[in-house]
Amino acid sequence: MTWPPTDLLGAHVSTLGGVALAPGRGMAIGATAMQVFTKTPNQWREPVLREADVVAFRAALAGSGIRAVVTHDSYLINLASPDDALRAKSIRAFTGELQRTAALGIPWVVSHPGNYIDDRAAGLDRNARGYAECLGAVPGDVGVLIEGTAGAGTALGSTFEELRALRDALPAGLQARVGFCLDTAHLHAAGYEVTDALEAVMERFDRQVGLDWLKCLHLNDSKGAPGSRLDRHEWIGEGTIGPAPFRWIMRDVRVAHVIKIIETPKGDDPNERRRTPNRRQGVIARTTTRHRLTRCLAAVLLVLQGLAGGAVSLAHASERLSAPAHIEAQHGAGCLALHDSVRCSLCQFAGSQMTSQQVRTHTPRGATVERRPRARDAAPAVRLDRRTAPPRAPPTSRS
Repeated sequence: MTWPPTDLLGAHVSTLGGVALAPGRGMAIGATAMQVFTKTPNQWREPVLREADVVAFRAALAGSGIRAVVTHDSYLINLASPDDALRAKSIRAFTGELQRTAALGIPWVVSHPGNYIDDRAAGLDRNARGYAECLGAVPGDVGVLIEGTAGAGTALGSTFEELRALRDALPAGLQARVGFCLDTAHLHAAGYEVTDALEAVMERFDRQVGLDWLKCLHLNDSKGAPGSRLDRHEWIGEGTIGPAPFRWIMRDVRVAHVIKIIETPKGDDPNERRRTPNRRQGVIARTTTRHRLTRCLAAVLLVLQGLAGGAVSLAHASERLSAPAHIEAQHGAGCLALHDSVRCSLCQFAGSQMTSQQVRTHTPRGATVERRPRARDAAPAVRLDRRTAPPRAPPTSRS
């Protein structure tokens, strides 16, 4: 499928080896837009962004065909938390996200609203005040795109009304720096009729929030049923959403200006996609595949995690099997006792065991809405670490 050259379509690409490598990876997949992390998303450790890194990134971006970039914040941040220590830590971390994004010349940070844990109204207030404090600490044009969630557990932001409430609660002087990001998989899981009535869903968003404030779309199919609250991505056209809504998105002029990011990796061969994520092109990929050896290894790592990190880290991995609502608030030093890539494998393994509802659909394997790169356009091979972070945080569900 082709699209107008003015359309902004791309993927979440890896910054492994340095953020300056990201534009080249975006070019390798034919992207005109991309999303990146400015730090390891599941560690609290704050990186030092050197001036040389900033200069190299800006130069690489200027020489690429990438016309729009957004960053995504850390998975550990919870600005809605009732825990004062975690909330203070989250504010410091999110302020750092804004500062790095501004330094790189990127206009938006995509941010998941937090988990309120205790009371929804109180959580909304804490989340909005957190955004306001962080934006106030980083003057300039850099802004926040609040991402709609699947609504699992105590996660905020699964309804259009709640998204608007978060923005409306900000001081009037800061509201111009806040927009929204919608994820097709999250909308589907939250109960919006994405599969059969996406146009009506977007019209509803326009009435309740305003399409002018929709700056980014995450294009992901879903493993979960409609309304399941399950935040689990699937390759486009192979999940319970199907290809039709993505065709509508690519053809509707009302969202032509919106940045469109594919977060789920796709390979060139449908058979290979099942076995080997598309790491060659720099797209962030899953760290585990669901076969016997991986399951055995993950079980062993689970035990090692408990022995090394104590009861907290063992509970973190084991509780993912039932996906408690408060899991996002449980990240802490104990979870990081082992190397981060090991912990991520555990979270990914645990997440793969959650089967709140199995849905089987039959969709044509050939259906897709992405433009595949031609062989002659491929960038030189870049060696990527096989233990790359997964495209999404371990889902906060009841993903």
